[in-house]
Amino acid sequence: MADGTALDNDDDALDDDDDDALDDDGAFEEPLPPWAAKASAARQGQDVPSLQTILCGFLSRHLHLFESLDDLPEHLASIVRSAIERDHRLLTDEGLGVWLEAASRGGSTTKLNLRWAAKLSDAGMKCFADSHYIDWARSLVELDLAFCDAISDAGVQDLAPCMPALRALILTGCTKLGDGACKAVGHHCPSLERC
Repeated sequence: MADGTALDNDDDALDDDDDDALDDDGAFEEPLPPWAAKASAARQGQDVPSLQTILCGFLSRHLHLFESLDDLPEHLASIVRSAIERDHRLLTDEGLGVWLEAASRGGSTTKLNLRWAAKLSDAGMKCFADSHYIDWARSLVELDLAFCDAISDAGVQDLAPCMPALRALILTGCTKLGDGACKAVGHHCPSLERC
């Protein structure tokens, strides 16, 4: 009888554990995997991005759809500009022209930070030679392209002739660069102090 009582107590302990796994209807519910638990929490109003945040993220990734940030309402253009300034990974070759147009009209006209804009490639560097930006590019004294690892010698060879006043060119983490980039920068950027 003592063994039977102990068995009954163990059954009660199991029943208590099972109660924790039961949902409100008394049906067994498995714990959610981590990715599903996060989605479930988001549906309950936790960490849900606003519609404005979602829209600005989309616009930042698709700047190439606009001729200028001025095409957007002023408050959205400001938010998109801020989003890109915080996260250069949003920039693409196609949207770089729109970004350069916005950067050339506001903020620092002699410094440009594109650090971590990893989607920029050699094709994007040709944008600096575009007639709309060439005068502005010639006045740049500092350009940060660190960790733009899709840029190769060809991109820097297109870029260097446009920037004779350049004194600082940051290329840390640009793993595709070699002798061709060094020669182009050395030849076209006589004022360079830091590379």
